[in-house]
Amino acid sequence: MSRSHVVISGDTLGKISTRYYGTFANWQHIVTSNPQLIGRKTASDGSPLIFPGDVLLIPDISTGSVPSSVASSIPVKLDEG
Repeated sequence: MSRSHVVISGDTLGKISTRYYGTFANWQHIVTSNPQLIGRKTASDGSPLIFPGDVLLIPDISTGSVPSSVASSIPVKLDEG
């Protein structure tokens, strides 16, 4: 299940990734789940800049689940049998 994180002063995507996933390396999962970050200026590591007050969706990557915003757009075929 995904959760949200409100960015505070001093946060970076790497720090947020470490907090939720235990490793800096998964910050890309956060970016992928937050289209509002696309097109922002980037930090030296290539990650988009984030600002205090930004609300970020933190996807659950341990289960391989699809974010609900994506899942709701996947067509479902009902068995008519």
